[in-house]
Amino acid sequence: MSLENFKEGLKDYCLELGWKQWTKLGISGRERADDWVNTDPEALVLLTGFLGSKDLRLTDNVISWLATNESLIHKSRLKTILDIGHVPTLRRLSEVFQAAGKGDERSSWNTFKDYCSDKIQALEDGWESNKQLFASEMSSKGLQNR
Repeated sequence: MSLENFKEGLKDYCLELGWKQWTKLGISGRERADDWVNTDPEALVLLTGFLGSKDLRLTDNVISWLATNESLIHKSRLKTILDIGHVPTLRRLSEVFQAAGKGDERSSWNTFKDYCSDKIQALEDGWESNKQLFASEMSSKGLQNR
């Protein structure tokens, strides 16, 4: 099995898991997670970002759910979960939070959108800084790109 096939299989499994878990929280879907399985809405938000645009119907349903059920999300826990270094997931979540908070300036989703954007910027600045530092070190050792 190639790495690419493994990654696709993992995303398919995560998508199925996401649908079952979100359906258990009230999103309309085919299957629900078993009752003995605990549902973790903050982790499901992160999973939705990880899945990216793999299933836009799920993403649209999650956005509606977040806009309606904002009070059910533990905000400080979500912020802790969002402390990741995966830029594609943060970009997608920034879009999800923007859509969930649209039309309500007081919505905490706008704060989370800004948090993701700031985190992306910090990661990108850090990478740029590290690339420059690495290039400088390589140059000082006479190992420049040729």
